[in-house]
Amino acid sequence: MMGQQLNTIELLARLESLEKEFDTLKTSEVLVETPTWEVPSYSSSWVDYDAGHAVGYAVANGKVYLKGWMKDGALTTAAFTLPSGYRPSQSFRFPVYTYSGGTVLIGTLRLDADGSVTPNTGYTDIFSIDNIAFWGDGS
Repeated sequence: MMGQQLNTIELLARLESLEKEFDTLKTSEVLVETPTWEVPSYSSSWVDYDAGHAVGYAVANGKVYLKGWMKDGALTTAAFTLPSGYRPSQSFRFPVYTYSGGTVLIGTLRLDADGSVTPNTGYTDIFSIDNIAFWGDGS
């Protein structure tokens, strides 16, 4: 019985400690940047699919975000180049949704450390870069 009382006392002390930590977290100031979306300059035949899905990039808290749909470009040709500070530290390939004539195909987008954003595989009627995020080079 004595062991149970000790455990109960320890649990109550831990609960009180957790409540204090929670109160501290509730009152803490959390710094979250709101991203400002930038519009890329296309470097080839790629264009925005439409105004409602315009391509853009932004950085918030060191993470780079891409959004939008492109169309009509040539695969394996860079669509645009991210400026310094928005580039990955190494090359990456991301899965993306592409669309043509009622068919969806998973394609790939290649991002290189030089900032090149290149639709690599998939369809070109709609090439989505929505929801791509990576840590930027911070320069």
